[in-house]
Amino acid sequence: MKLYAIITGTVALIIGIYANAINRGNTKYIMQYHQNNVSEADRAAYGREIARGLFMLCATMALSALGDLLTDVLLVPLGILAGGFVISMIMLVKTQRKYNGGMFS
Repeated sequence: MKLYAIITGTVALIIGIYANAINRGNTKYIMQYHQNNVSEADRAAYGREIARGLFMLCATMALSALGDLLTDVLLVPLGILAGGFVISMIMLVKTQRKYNGGMFS
């Protein structure tokens, strides 16, 4: 299942590129809907925290791809991906609640 590693690694690289841009202050890559209630003074901090969640997702996907390359057991990369995805989503939801007042505000 090396195709999984190629696809997951490629997606991780793309997410990492966008996370790096967001971390450097380009919050235009975050949908405007998610930034509605974020003040201009908080935009940089908001972008850095969103980027941290995306970096976590990127690292999770890269580790999952590596796990696929190193083992033939399918549950290893999928377990890594599932665990890291949950942690990443918790980080992103906390950031949204902190700066935007909620996920759907």
